[in-house]
Amino acid sequence: VFFDDLSTEAADGTLAPPTAQELQAKRAAAFAASDEALWSRADAHNPDPSRFCPVQLTGFQALHERHAAQQQTAARVASALHSSCDDLRALEDEREVSVALRLRHCQSRQLQLSHRIVALAAAVESSR
Repeated sequence: VFFDDLSTEAADGTLAPPTAQELQAKRAAAFAASDEALWSRADAHNPDPSRFCPVQLTGFQALHERHAAQQQTAARVASALHSSCDDLRALEDEREVSVALRLRHCQSRQLQLSHRIVALAAAVESSR
């Protein structure tokens, strides 16, 4: 017995729990297609009853299909992770260039101000 996650992805990328009607319909269908004792035991150990529904798999073909679906999901997640890493690297490079430029500007400004202070100090000393 496995658990199907009935959450749906919202527009902002967060997972939204299923509606009560969707959850009840899926639970009823899964219960009808399962051994009652196995389903009841799985339902008792359900990690999040508001999102997950116990599903009994019977046969190698059903197990193979579930494995293929998990592989596709893992590939989508890996692709999204790689995309996020690429975006993060680009942002890091952009920030690094920006900070280096600002640092050079601040160093130049500090040098100019130091020269002005030395010139001012020399002028004050010479006027005494």
